[in-house]
Amino acid sequence: MSQFRVSVVIPVYNAEKYVERAIKSALSQKEVAEVIVVDDGFGDGAFDICAHMASIEPKVKHIWHENRANHGAGATRNLGILHASYPYIAFLDADDYFLPERFKFTKETFARDRKVEGVYEPVGYFVSTNYAMDRLSKIKKSFREQLEKKDEILSYAKIPYAGMELFRSIVIGGNDGPHTDGVTIKRSLIAKAGLFNPILKLHQDTEYWLRLSYFGNLSPSNNHTQPVAIRDMHDENRTYSQNAGTSLKLWRAVLGWTSQLELDQDTFGKILTRYQNLMAQVSSK
Repeated sequence: MSQFRVSVVIPVYNAEKYVERAIKSALSQKEVAEVIVVDDGFGDGAFDICAHMASIEPKVKHIWHENRANHGAGATRNLGILHASYPYIAFLDADDYFLPERFKFTKETFARDRKVEGVYEPVGYFVSTNYAMDRLSKIKKSFREQLEKKDEILSYAKIPYAGMELFRSIVIGGNDGPHTDGVTIKRSLIAKAGLFNPILKLHQDTEYWLRLSYFGNLSPSNNHTQPVAIRDMHDENRTYSQNAGTSLKLWRAVLGWTSQLELDQDTFGKILTRYQNLMAQVSSK
């Protein structure tokens, strides 16, 4: 697949310790044509590191919001998408990194089926502290199960559905879904599904996978077990801020756009139920 050229978007906020590793891991992939590093406010020395990398690496673009304020991961990824030059877009968080041959199965999947508009693959975890391990085990049942079995922790769908089946499985819950570091999408799918929801400061990725899987064919590759990237779980990771309140905002957003669609009653009923249950949970506190 000679035309498989990827733009990698890396949002950066307080990632001085990690961002150079992330950029280099993206540059090491032969399919990557550009790395777009988007600063989301300057809380530490990450800006200078990104500026230096852009000065010595022709493939690195370093951009930031016009007002140099913090806009959140969704709006920051959107800015990177809008500056992307190539037909495929992948994402990487600034404190994570790609593994060698990140796009091997991705490329094969797109080449095999031209109806596929996005590909998701497993992402592994490096848990660097006891605090991170404790917090991670409390967030998701699937992580607790993997820890109890002493399996490698993977962020991936238990059943690798595609398209509307993936959409319904995320709505129902219990199957997990794609992780940002493991997703690659065609620009044509963005034209149909839109950009990340900039209002959501957390869970904006889950909301986006729902839209991508509803409006297009977001599909797994043949790789269901081998991580293509590593998520670095450290004490400052934003994942630990997730709670019923942040989940309520997610499902309020999902309810907003799905109410305008011709969804089957069962699927829409499950979305409404999730929203109502979270409303009750938040109201009871």
